[in-house]
Amino acid sequence: MLDTTREHLVWPGTPVGGSGVRPLFIKNTSATESMNLALDIADGTFFKFETVPKPSSSFEIAMAPRTERNVNVLFTPNEVHTYRDSVVIRPSTQHRSLNSAMIPLSGYAGLC
Repeated sequence: MLDTTREHLVWPGTPVGGSGVRPLFIKNTSATESMNLALDIADGTFFKFETVPKPSSSFEIAMAPRTERNVNVLFTPNEVHTYRDSVVIRPSTQHRSLNSAMIPLSGYAGLC
C-alpha cells in the first residue's frame, strides 16, 4: 500500500533566482508486495524533483516491501509571485489496483 508523510509542501519565502528544497517521504507499507511508481509534477516549470544529473519533472522508482524513500522537491522561482503545482504519484502498469496520490505544492517568491 502506498503512503506519504506529507499532505502539502510549502515554500513560504524563496528568493527570486534562488531555490528551496522540501523532502517528500513515500512509503510502501505492504509486507509482501514491491511497488514500481511513476512520480510526476503536473506543470514542472518551477517545481522539479532533485534528480541526478539534473532536476526533472518526472521519474520512476522501485520500492521493496516495507520501505521508505525520501524524494526532494526543488522550487526555483524567477519572479515575485505565488506558485502552485502538484506531485502525482501513480503505480506502474503492473500495479493498477493501487491508488494514486496527489500532493499539492505551493511557493511564494520574495521575502516574508
